[in-house]
Amino acid sequence: MNLYRLSEEETRILCKQKLESLEFWMRKLIHDKLIVDFGDNYIEAKINGTDYLINSNIRRKILARKEAEPARYSRLIDASLLEHLIDIICNPSLYNKYFRKALDLAFPDGREEAKTFLKRLEYPRNCLSHANPLSIRNSEQVVCYTNDIIDSIKSYYQMNNNEKEFNVPTIIKLTDSFGNVFHKTNSNEISVID
Repeated sequence: MNLYRLSEEETRILCKQKLESLEFWMRKLIHDKLIVDFGDNYIEAKINGTDYLINSNIRRKILARKEAEPARYSRLIDASLLEHLIDIICNPSLYNKYFRKALDLAFPDGREEAKTFLKRLEYPRNCLSHANPLSIRNSEQVVCYTNDIIDSIKSYYQMNNNEKEFNVPTIIKLTDSFGNVFHKTNSNEISVID
């Protein structure tokens, strides 16, 4: 894709869509992997009854965002920001066990590579969120990195637990005109999550 042909507004819209899609897929991956071993309350889960699974700073921020706008976030993970998602996925004690297989296509060299490239997306994400200028180089990074990461996660789901009869787009989240939010469950059904 030649970003030089797009207007600044078109580039910003494209990058914002790519980053939002990445955040949705990362939330889905975290939720689907951690709920299995730690249940619905994995954000506040403890390992061995003493150490928290998720960093206390991240936990506090997620819980505060959920508490401030409970109707906006149907699951705790939905109150996370990109930097929280990166820190959770790149956590040394979580990456290999829960996320490596899903990210192997994008990051064959493992956690450090994942952290390096994912962290590079924080700056353009913040520029877009705060109406700051975005360079063509940052835009290229967003488009290329997000495509690779999302493709890796989608491939993982297709190979492991989402075999389909037809190759069609997957709905992972729906919001209706009343503000109800629906998420795809591990089965092929879509259900509301309160």
